[in-house]
Amino acid sequence: MPKPKAHRPARKRRDLGSIRRCSRRPGQRVRLIVYSSTNEQEGLPLFKLFTDVTGIKVEYVRASDAILMSRMSMEFRADQKSYDIVQTATINKMPLQMLAAYEPPEAGNISPDARDPNKRWYGVYANYNAPAFNTGKVKASDLPKSYEEFAQHKEWPARSPSTAPTTNGSRQSCSITGSRRASSW
Repeated sequence: MPKPKAHRPARKRRDLGSIRRCSRRPGQRVRLIVYSSTNEQEGLPLFKLFTDVTGIKVEYVRASDAILMSRMSMEFRADQKSYDIVQTATINKMPLQMLAAYEPPEAGNISPDARDPNKRWYGVYANYNAPAFNTGKVKASDLPKSYEEFAQHKEWPARSPSTAPTTNGSRQSCSITGSRRASSW
């Protein structure tokens, strides 16, 4: 297996004005290749807005997190990286040498929990999964008042569609209840 190459130095940060000027150089084709697991209903309007503002065409490569991670790993090993930006929930699982360090101007407004301390990735949105229940099977008066109380109902997790532990679910439980209490469930 070939030895991983050292990461390339981060590109110089450009403001929106310099991006606009760069995108309008005569004869120069400027495009941004985005690998994303975001669905088309959310991603395409954002990329269109970016193109409308900057004039830079976005080439959107959409696939699942697992497929994108596999594709990027193969490209990295072959030294044939073809993406400019990655937008996926599993970005924090990528080896750091595959990601360039960059600090966007708004980085200070992003929660420290939602960004890499090495400036390799930044969270752009959060997904919140709220518990729901079948009113034909569970009375409102029987609903648990806390996550701990929910965990005491051994019959419920077996019927829950989200029983498998996930990074996001585990992190959510830990942030709400504290890691020691959440891991004891």
